[in-house]
Amino acid sequence: MSTAVLEARGVTAGWGKRPLLQGLTLQVGAGERVAVLGPNGAGKTTLFDVLAGRLPPRQGHVLLLGQEVTKQRLHQRARRGLGYVPQEPTVFDSLTVQENLAAALRAPARRPASSDLADADILEASLRRFSLSSVATQPARTLSGGERRRVEVARTLLLRPGVLLLDEPFAGLDPRGRKALQSGLERLPPRTALVMTDHAADDLLALCERVVLLIDGGIVFDGPRSDFSPASEAWARYFGP
Repeated sequence: MSTAVLEARGVTAGWGKRPLLQGLTLQVGAGERVAVLGPNGAGKTTLFDVLAGRLPPRQGHVLLLGQEVTKQRLHQRARRGLGYVPQEPTVFDSLTVQENLAAALRAPARRPASSDLADADILEASLRRFSLSSVATQPARTLSGGERRRVEVARTLLLRPGVLLLDEPFAGLDPRGRKALQSGLERLPPRTALVMTDHAADDLLALCERVVLLIDGGIVFDGPRSDFSPASEAWARYFGP
């Protein structure tokens, strides 16, 4: 693994009286594509809430790009290079698709550019990448679920995050919407780490080369996708016999 850009060290956390995550440790390297799988109640969303800054851990630490961020909130972590797309909708319904993306280009959390492309060219490239050019001038409230999700991911990527967290990005999408989102994510910048969780395991495994399996708040498998196969114990624990 390359130098970690996102770390959870000995994290114990939960929303109720009894913490779900118990001493969990996870490292993600620059450019890694990581699928976080697990049944309902395994702790996936709790883990993402801790990594994103929505839920402070009761014990342990979170590091982002080598810096301690355990006590920082979501907007503070965004300024340090964390991109996060939660399950719930975050598009600005009254704005057009173009205006939603343009908002990211002016956001304080946007990181410095590595190229001298004009913002208009960057926005146009983002529309093409996520198959949004045909709806660019439509208000976001008129979009399908798949189009809205692609707007959210495209907008977050315009902040140039070093790490991108996606919580249930394929939920509720039809096959065409899933394919369009996959196509956009396949062209992530090489150094951008991607961490995803979703019940659509096939979609995640098509994008990610590393699998982390959570069961009852703990990691029971962490390895390459090639080792997560129908012949493996981890596969059986997730999919059943």
